[in-house]
Amino acid sequence: MKRLFSILIISIFSFLIIPFVWAEAGSLYLSPSTGTYNIGTNFSVSININSRGAQINAAEANLTFNPQILSVVNISKTNSIFPLWTTEPTFSNTAGTINFGGGTPTPFIGTAGRIIAITFRGRISGTANVNFISGAVLAADGRGTNVLTNMSNANYVIRSIIIPPPPIEVPVDTQVPEPFEIKIDNEGIPTNPRPILRFETKDLISGIDFYEIKVGEQEPIIITPAELLIEPFRLPFQKPGKHSVIIKAIDRAGNYTLALKDFIIEIIEPPTIIAFPEKLQEGDFLFIKGKSLPNYIVLVYTQKEKDTPTVTEIKTDEKGSWNYIHNIKVTEGIYKVWAKNRDVRGAISEATTKIVIPVILPPWLQIGKIAIDYLIIIFTLLLLIISVIAIIFYTRYKIFLWQKEIKKETKEASQITDRTFRVLEEEIQKQIEFLDKKAGLTKREKEIRNKMQEVFDLSKKFISKEIEDIEEKLK
Repeated sequence: MKRLFSILIISIFSFLIIPFVWAEAGSLYLSPSTGTYNIGTNFSVSININSRGAQINAAEANLTFNPQILSVVNISKTNSIFPLWTTEPTFSNTAGTINFGGGTPTPFIGTAGRIIAITFRGRISGTANVNFISGAVLAADGRGTNVLTNMSNANYVIRSIIIPPPPIEVPVDTQVPEPFEIKIDNEGIPTNPRPILRFETKDLISGIDFYEIKVGEQEPIIITPAELLIEPFRLPFQKPGKHSVIIKAIDRAGNYTLALKDFIIEIIEPPTIIAFPEKLQEGDFLFIKGKSLPNYIVLVYTQKEKDTPTVTEIKTDEKGSWNYIHNIKVTEGIYKVWAKNRDVRGAISEATTKIVIPVILPPWLQIGKIAIDYLIIIFTLLLLIISVIAIIFYTRYKIFLWQKEIKKETKEASQITDRTFRVLEEEIQKQIEFLDKKAGLTKREKEIRNKMQEVFDLSKKFISKEIEDIEEKLK
């Protein structure tokens, strides 16, 4: 934040002495962005800026690289477009970081403005990425507008080439190299994540060709006796816990001797959060106070509900105190905050217990929200009552129409039933009369007619009763 403020001062100063120019875009990139280099050789990479036709006057960036594969030998500001530096270019081969921040009172326009040149050295074989993790390019518009739109990363292949020694006549070598021991030098710091391995052996006949170092399940690392004479071998970054290292000493005839060593890297203590708000109102700033060791980096994590956590790095003072202020005002919801320690070697501690901070609305907004919620409930209830009443009236109206229709149909059914029975009685009278094919009824035919009449009377009475019952229920 301080670096951006300093760069902003440069930007405002430029605005006072140059015409106003609006910058639309800018990009940071590494050149070359790819390459293949041998272990132990140096190569140069420039960090450049492309203003894309606009005027810019300041930039800053933070980069990371794999310190297991690469190390920084030097950073040069020669031929830089920036004569002023708000943050001197620095690097850490322990943490694998590069930082810078610079500016110029004279605006720059161009596609390949050189900011700094970095000299890397390949340590072990592998592919190493050099990535921008943050950056800014400020326009010369008097307001310090950040016009950075793109940061292009790079990757480099480091290869191992073993140059065979000149042919010499030696006796046939069937003897393995002499036994040797591995000593773990944590430089007096049990939490050191990159201790030094000290080891050496001899082969009296053909000589030691190289050592193969394997830590746990990690890829083997090849190192020659000549490289060990320059500097002792420092392990790549190791997590806290117990580890095993196996070193194979191989002579020029292919014979080898193994050495094994277990070691433990202790975990560093986490920081302590000593003061935090129990709750906040929307629009407040979140402020945290804590305690750690002097000159440590405290990683403060903040997360609102299910959002992605944000992390902020804070350096402790000479007494180990640190303060954190959230960079934006909080909004209604639940916030979680926790922290970790990182020492100068890059070792990271476990996290502190997560603290939970609720953020509520101001009282006047809460009252307004309650009133709105109450009105919504009343309106919803009123709408529900109106809907029920409408359904009742609609149902009664449909029943009324249905009753009216049924009454009509029932009356018609009764009339049809009477007519039907009269017709049936007359027809049966005729049929019975002509059973013997003579006019008039005989005694036997009268008996049949009377029986049939009884059946008709009963049926007519039953059907009439049912129709009356239906009419009664419809009243």
